[in-house]
Parts: sequence; structure tokens; C-alpha cells
Amino acid sequence: MKVLVVEDNAVDRKLAGMVLTTGGHVVTETTSAEAAIEAVANDHYDVILLDLHLPGADGVTLIRLLKANPDTDRIPIVAVTAYSDKYPRNDLLEAGCDGWIVKPIDTRRLAREIEDAAGRKAR
Repeated sequence: MKVLVVEDNAVDRKLAGMVLTTGGHVVTETTSAEAAIEAVANDHYDVILLDLHLPGADGVTLIRLLKANPDTDRIPIVAVTAYSDKYPRNDLLEAGCDGWIVKPIDTRRLAREIEDAAGRKAR
């Protein structure tokens, strides 16, 4: 599976990339909403792992942009946040998220969460 990881924190980005790559996924890493928009315009991704607290446009804004675009609306998005009180799960699902992970990331479950979100979207 091709996964786009959108995370501005270098440690979290490398951790997610390493776990997913070890799990057999092809990973592209970006650090901002703007870079993510460019990435999905230039390549196809099976799922996006998206940090919600990004510089510039936040993750919720990016979710809404991607879900409003017919070229990207079918890409499953799994939100990642350390601020679960700022980003309630129901609000994220309403915005178009297909999954939700609270930091710190449980590395034993990360690949399964990504695969589950992609599987739910495919059905």
C-alpha cells in the first residue's frame, strides 16, 4: 500500500515511516498541508496518515479540501493528534476522516489502523 505521512514533527514522521515501511508499505513523507496537496496531485496514495496540528493550514482544513475534491475524496485519511480535546473524534469523522489515532503512536497498532481504514473505505 502507498501511504502518505503528513507530519511536521521529525521524530513522529520518521517513526511512522519506519513502522509502515517495515510493514511492507511504500511511504512518502511530507511536513505540511501544502506539501500534502502537491503530493496527492502528483501521485496516487492508498491512504493518508495525517497529523492535525500542522503549520499553516491545519489537518482538519486539509481533510475538508481533500474530501471536497473528486480526485482525492476516496483516499482514506487517518488523523493523528496529541490534542484529542481540541479535535474530538466525532468532529473528525464529520469532516471526512476514516480513522483516528491519539499520540503517542502505538507502533504495534499503527499498520493495522492504516490497513483497517483502507479496508473500510474499499468496502
